[in-house]
Amino acid sequence: MLLNWWNYKSHNIFATYITKILPLIIVWELWKARCSRKFENLRVSFYRTKTNVLNTLVQVLKMKFRRANLGEEWSAICNACEANIEQRVSRAIKWNKPPPPPPPHIVKLNSDGSCLRGISGGGGVVRDNERRIICAYSIPLGPGTSNMAEAASMLFGIKWYVNNGHSVIIGETDSLLITKCVRREWKVPWRILHIINEIQELVEKNGFEIKHCFREANRPTDKLASMSHNFESIHVLYSHTELPNQVKGLVNMDKWDIHSFRIKMDKPSHIIYDPP
Repeated sequence: MLLNWWNYKSHNIFATYITKILPLIIVWELWKARCSRKFENLRVSFYRTKTNVLNTLVQVLKMKFRRANLGEEWSAICNACEANIEQRVSRAIKWNKPPPPPPPHIVKLNSDGSCLRGISGGGGVVRDNERRIICAYSIPLGPGTSNMAEAASMLFGIKWYVNNGHSVIIGETDSLLITKCVRREWKVPWRILHIINEIQELVEKNGFEIKHCFREANRPTDKLASMSHNFESIHVLYSHTELPNQVKGLVNMDKWDIHSFRIKMDKPSHIIYDPP
């Protein structure tokens, strides 16, 4: 029985850890009770020993799982051991078209960056309310980081739009860092400070809006950014027929409102605290 206990395995990290540590705690508390009786002539009751085991276990768990909210009762710890710690959660995601006319005519720019072995590139797609392609681009950016690629790709798309006489744009990127930095909500990393400053100037001057989107809603630009590593010069495309076949399919899925599914492992909030 003890061997089965020791070899017990569970998908629950709390149950696995407690199974390993609890026999040691029990033996330790029994040894302390025995020594108290033998050397100090103090009789330790069964209830006191059981309480000491629980208190020691709680302290060990708090040190091991600092973000865990397991409680300090046997029932709460047992519930944590029986809980499904990681639950697979899926969510349907799709690309949302910009608002319809009347004027001003609003289009949406989706941009993305890619970094492969220290070489970065970017991609972007500009579409209107009818989901028509106004512009798509794939740009090699040379040595850099992923954040630099994300920021430079967005800047290229905004500049192209402004230089071609358009007025209102909604910019979307799957980089939460870039979105928050452009909105002045987060501190800007110094490596991309000059790019973010230029984006902020254009956004605030022209009244553009920058939003965050999930990666699953940004698939055509992700593909264009990945393809930039195969190019030595900037590629700008102006119609659906000019798009590479891999990108055409992804654009069509957005056009037909076909959802993608975002799957992640979700932890129950009553056991695991969210990180600060």
